[in-house]
Amino acid sequence: MATAPEPGEPVSEEEHRRRVSAGFVLFASQLAGALQAARNAFGHDLARGEYLEGILKSALRDILPTGYNLFSGQIISTTSISRQQDLVVVDSKNVSSLLRSEDLGIVPIESVSGTIEVKTSLTKKTVEEAVRNVESVKALVKDRPPTATGTPAMPFGGVVGYASRPQFLSIAQSYVNACRHIPNRDHRPDALFVLGGGTVMPGRRVGDDNASSIALCYWNDFEAESQLVFAEEDEDDADDNTRPTAIFIHRLTQHLTAYTPPPIDITKYGKVGRGDWNFRLFEPLPTSKDH
Repeated sequence: MATAPEPGEPVSEEEHRRRVSAGFVLFASQLAGALQAARNAFGHDLARGEYLEGILKSALRDILPTGYNLFSGQIISTTSISRQQDLVVVDSKNVSSLLRSEDLGIVPIESVSGTIEVKTSLTKKTVEEAVRNVESVKALVKDRPPTATGTPAMPFGGVVGYASRPQFLSIAQSYVNACRHIPNRDHRPDALFVLGGGTVMPGRRVGDDNASSIALCYWNDFEAESQLVFAEEDEDDADDNTRPTAIFIHRLTQHLTAYTPPPIDITKYGKVGRGDWNFRLFEPLPTSKDH
């Protein structure tokens, strides 16, 4: 009868990799299975897209830190409103919805920790649309005090594609180009993830050209226009292709926990379109005890 291994007993590198990668493999396989099911079941693009948004929402809820919630809708400020957002990430302790029903709502920008655009299939056109959608959210964050170096100045903005036409590297280049055309660097998306393709995000190589170390960056403390591209390489090795998935999930969760939303002043929302407050000031009426 085999004895159980002692705690801390070394395992082979291959077994260790399988254990570390299990969650990322599950995440990617959930999305891949949903994509195939959607292609088989739905003949209408809108229904297919809504189904896949729901699957991604469910998969992310299993891996996000406790206390974050996801829904769809629009994000509003005291002066403007975003385009429709596929997935909005809010901190449950900091959320103040102006209108919400189940998984759909309108939320003030101060309550938003992140937003994710979801595309069934990415093309050059849909990549550019997704980048502009993310920009419409980040542009709502105005007059924020400077943030510390190494912390994000804006909510997370991501783009997720279930598939891509043409190949991933062409989509990655279109994404990098679209980001460059947004003059305010803080308004650019923070990551692109394409299922079965790879991940793109701002960062730099650490050391000389032959070094394998990298540093992931936020746009507010990163001056270069180039971005890191992590592409899946071996279609026959699912474990080996977990790295782009892992780096996207890492960036998403790390950004959410590092971002500090500005405090909300709900009285400013109450004044929108109404001018100054119309109020009366009541003083306590005198009583017999006051004489």
